[in-house]
Formats: sequence, structure tokens, C-alpha cells
Amino acid sequence: MIGHRFERTAQGDLHIHSRNGVQSALVLLTGAMAFTLPLAFVVFWLTDSSSQWADMDPLTSLLIVLGLLLIPALGLLLMVYTGIRESLLLSRANGEGKRRTRNFFGGRERVQSTFSIDKAHHLELRRRPQAEPANTQLWLVMRDGTEQRLTTDNVPVIPGSTRTDMWLRELADYLNVAMPTEVHVGSAAAAPYSPAPSPAKVARRRKSEGPAPVAESTDKLG
Repeated sequence: MIGHRFERTAQGDLHIHSRNGVQSALVLLTGAMAFTLPLAFVVFWLTDSSSQWADMDPLTSLLIVLGLLLIPALGLLLMVYTGIRESLLLSRANGEGKRRTRNFFGGRERVQSTFSIDKAHHLELRRRPQAEPANTQLWLVMRDGTEQRLTTDNVPVIPGSTRTDMWLRELADYLNVAMPTEVHVGSAAAAPYSPAPSPAKVARRRKSEGPAPVAESTDKLG
């Protein structure tokens, strides 16, 4: 129910589709309850207290109807707009990777991030101090110092498990780096890499700031 599906395309790309059946079942159950509970409430109200609708003022009746319509609308929004299906798309031909999410129905595709994989240096497992093993994160470290988190939000990384080892082995083999075996406890993600500004940007910045003030001389002549 929880795991990864590996797909190799004709172009030599690696697609890793992560799926959490428990999370999908909870979303489905929540959506179903959002539709059935208001309907059950309406049926109970009509069969048991049909005379109370006539005694109720129009504003209260309108608020009740709007509330009953809001509950299934929220359930539908949860199923449509929550990206519970995640995929990691790696392409050596294009030299880039993408993190993509889809909703419960497999639609509403969204690209969460795009990153380069041309100059991969190594993969690194990290975990905060006193955190559970399931909170381990996998980071891709590039040669220029930039980093990209590869861990999905729906499938936990548990070092030593068969599922995690297979996932790490596929990633390391495709990126042509060593498979990480140790977990770095207390390692925090480095600050995002920011290249030095080009000379043109520096010149524009100086022009916008105006000429630098000239310090007044305090020496007396003569």
C-alpha cells in the first residue's frame, strides 16, 4: 500500500511514482463522509422534524442550507486540490529533475520544483536530533554546493528498510553517485546557493544608488 513504482522510459528517463494507500484511503473516506453526512442530516430532519422548517425564520434556514452545501464542497476541494500522488522525474538527456504531484483522481498535475542533475556530487541522508527514523530526509548535493530535497511527502524514508534501500539504489544508480548508507544527525540544509552578481548588475545597482558621497577634507590649507 505504501511504496514506489519505478519506470524507465524509452528516452532513458527515470520516473519514480510514490503512492501511500493509507493516505489515499483517508482522503477518500473524508470525501465520502463530507457527502453522506449532510444528506443523512437532511433526511433525518425531514422525517423527524418536518414541522420545524415552517417555524424557522428564513435567515436561519438559509444558513443551515449553506452549511450543508459547504461540507461536501470542502470534501470535493480536498480530493481535487490535494496532491497526494507524487512523482520524481529524472532525465539525463535534459539534465534536470522535476517533482510532480497529482490529486486523488490522477489529474491536476502540478510541478512543485525543477532542478539540475548534471553535476550531482553525492546523496546525503539527514535527520534532526531526537527525530524519528521516519523523519529522515534525502538531499541531492551538487558540485557547486546547491542542494535539492528528493524526499516525497507521502512515503517516509526509513533507513534499512527494503523499500527505502531499493529507492536509494535506483536513485544512486541513475545519478551515478554512491548510495548513501549513513544518516547525518543534526545536519541542516545549507543556505541556498546564490551566484555572484554579474558586472552589468553591479553597474546598474551603482547607477540607481547614485554617485558615492565624497568625504570632506578636514585639513586646512596654508
